Amino acid sequence: MVPTGEGGLTRGAVIYDNVPGGAGHVRELLAQGKDWLRAAQGALFVSEEHHSRCKSACLDCILSFDAQRAMARWPFVRLQAIGALNQLLSD
Repeated sequence: MVPTGEGGLTRGAVIYDNVPGGAGHVRELLAQGKDWLRAAQGALFVSEEHHSRCKSACLDCILSFDAQRAMARWPFVRLQAIGALNQLLSD
């Protein structure tokens, strides 16, 4: 999350297309309002049991076999991500 709004007093998510010139995905997300944030929250929070044991990512939530190498190099902090999503969705 990054500072946004007047004087940077609120927090917001940064989303971008990583395709030169854009692929239109950001526009699609903006058109969905907060639905895409709720979908991300749902993917990260599988259940209370999962929440108590999964600190970064696992095969039950967002980790895939193909992403394991990247996760080893750039660890994802799932609990912080859920906290940020909860904050964004409460606004």
